[in-house]
Amino acid sequence: MPDETEFECPECGALFTEGTVKCPGCGMDFEWDEEEEVDAEASVDELLGDIEQDVADAGVGEVPVGEAIEGEEEAPEPEPELEPEPEPEPELEPEPEPEPEPMPAVAAKAKGGLPMLGLIFMGLAVVALVGTLVIANYDVWIQGAAEESMGDRQQMFVYLGIVGVIVCGAIGMLFTMRGKKAAK
Repeated sequence: MPDETEFECPECGALFTEGTVKCPGCGMDFEWDEEEEVDAEASVDELLGDIEQDVADAGVGEVPVGEAIEGEEEAPEPEPELEPEPEPEPELEPEPEPEPEPMPAVAAKAKGGLPMLGLIFMGLAVVALVGTLVIANYDVWIQGAAEESMGDRQQMFVYLGIVGVIVCGAIGMLFTMRGKKAAK
């Protein structure tokens, strides 16, 4: 038996060939569909007849579906005549728009002449200071220890907090002084 296709049983996984009635492993019964030769032209005609019948049953009227498929085309509709386009009127030169006046350079200011960026960095310096104090007193304030003991990691965060306070404060002061000079 040349080129027989092998199938796998869904129950036990045993292999069997096409046409086998029972599984050689578990004895499960198999059903095979017989292949039928289909006449393509008869099937198309049958489908067209079904479609025409459905359309007629719907009350739409008789539609020559078969004629449209066989290749008969309807005559194309004549194209409407185009009216000649009127000649465009000569364009007037637009008047030049006046240029907008340049805006004076104004620094973003908050109350007291401080620029907004200076206030932001001052706020960051305050947050860094409060965070540094909390980290330095973590053992006493948060854990409730009787005495303060600072580990290496806690010391590192305190030093970083101090650096943050100094840097943010210096940048905030720089922007504050620039804002005062720009206001004069």
